[in-house]
Amino acid sequence: GFFFRQAADCIREDGVGHVRILGRSLLEMTATTVIWPQSNEPRLKEVVNYTNVAYSLLLPVIVIGAIVLARRRPGGWWTGETILLAPLACAFVMAVIFFGDPRFRMPYDVFGLAIIAALVAYWFFDPKPDEEGVRA
Repeated sequence: GFFFRQAADCIREDGVGHVRILGRSLLEMTATTVIWPQSNEPRLKEVVNYTNVAYSLLLPVIVIGAIVLARRRPGGWWTGETILLAPLACAFVMAVIFFGDPRFRMPYDVFGLAIIAALVAYWFFDPKPDEEGVRA
């Protein structure tokens, strides 16, 4: 109880400035820092930096794409892509709790990558509807 009161007092003192801290935590967990094991390899360091920024910039596209895909599929909100959004959203909760430490993002990246794979499969490999709107 003592630590929760201390945290609540700190947030109350920060006021609106606490939103800045939360935003910085999200930024630190995504584009500005690289997950540790890959960042220490001499040949991979630059590639990992670029892919980390690209993945971080794609996160909003991933979320919006999964929602659009869910609206187009017959299963509606119970498609695999939208179910994968729930654990991906947990990464943002982890950013707030652990102040943006990127090591805690790594287990959640697989859900974003799975959604990217589903979007690519839908856009490029799923049969297009015919004139009547029925898929082949």
